[in-house]
Amino acid sequence: MTDKSGVLYFVFPDQKQIEFSSAHVRAFAKDYLDSPAHVPDNVREAVDFQRCSVCPHVHEPGYCHALFPALSIFEAIDKYTSSEEVEVFYLDPFSNCLIAKDTSLQDALQCISILSLTQYCELGRRYHDYFLMVTPFMSASEMASRIYLNAFWLFDGDKERTKAQIKKFIEELRITIDCQVKRMRLISKNDAFLNAFAMTHILTDLMKLDMFEVVRLNFKEHQNRTLNDQE
Repeated sequence: MTDKSGVLYFVFPDQKQIEFSSAHVRAFAKDYLDSPAHVPDNVREAVDFQRCSVCPHVHEPGYCHALFPALSIFEAIDKYTSSEEVEVFYLDPFSNCLIAKDTSLQDALQCISILSLTQYCELGRRYHDYFLMVTPFMSASEMASRIYLNAFWLFDGDKERTKAQIKKFIEELRITIDCQVKRMRLISKNDAFLNAFAMTHILTDLMKLDMFEVVRLNFKEHQNRTLNDQE
């Protein structure tokens, strides 16, 4: 495995490895999307295949960048079942530690949906600072709490301004996620893959709640775990 921070890797039981480094993902995506065999003209020209209305590059030519990581896994999805055990690795750029997880392909796909949002989606890149210390391995509640804490810090602890900006972020995020699912449906009929994007839907649902309550509950869970470990 190459030593690249911020990169996600999948390793299958037959030792097939997929590396989601930026260079690999972008090169593969360009070849895939430019191929009429993979993306025929009727799909390429479809309304649902175009950039989202909230994309910073909505009026510019080109493909939605949020698609890119997903394309790298298409071949594997056809070869393996959604219950296939997969080893997932992520070299965290903040701690410089390698995080490893054994999980099903279905759950591993959720990591890709998060990677798409935080590192490739142009809207996600606009909100880059909100994703500080967010990793593809986080649960929806952990991500929601981390994003809110980041926003609270960015807006100098101003509660009302934070809530207003988070509300705007959620509204735009929901639009881009809905667009992504529609776009994916044009080039993939695999339900397991499409369902993976439910992870980001769950995230937006969580963030519609009172975020101070979400953070409080996360701290409560942490305190309970700590106390139980001491018993």
